[in-house]
Amino acid sequence: MQLLVGLFILGLDQLTKRLLFQEATLNTGLAFGLLAEQPVLVLGLLGLILILLFIWYARSAELRQTRVGQLAWAMVLAGLVSNLVDRIVIGAVVDPLSVGSWFPNFNLADSAIVVGLILFLFPTRPKLST
Repeated sequence: MQLLVGLFILGLDQLTKRLLFQEATLNTGLAFGLLAEQPVLVLGLLGLILILLFIWYARSAELRQTRVGQLAWAMVLAGLVSNLVDRIVIGAVVDPLSVGSWFPNFNLADSAIVVGLILFLFPTRPKLST
């Protein structure tokens, strides 16, 4: 399940970025353009975040055994990988989606990361005994 969800998110995100590239904003920084003028630092921080997430997930046996935990991990990892592909190939993350000038442009990978992280905050609760 994890692999299929991850590949679906990765493929759909890359497809939307290619189809909507003309309307897209290129983001060389982190979320909301932070550290945009520091590409080496950005890649280093993203690599560190990915490593820390992997270590945390690997050590959390309970989380790995739940469907919610597996789905959350697939979403976060697929989003990170898709944005990393942009950084390596284009030199910036392609953000083709906009909901108005009051909110920064984003992409499907960003949405997957946010939803995945939110799912991590709400682990599956054990069944109540009656």
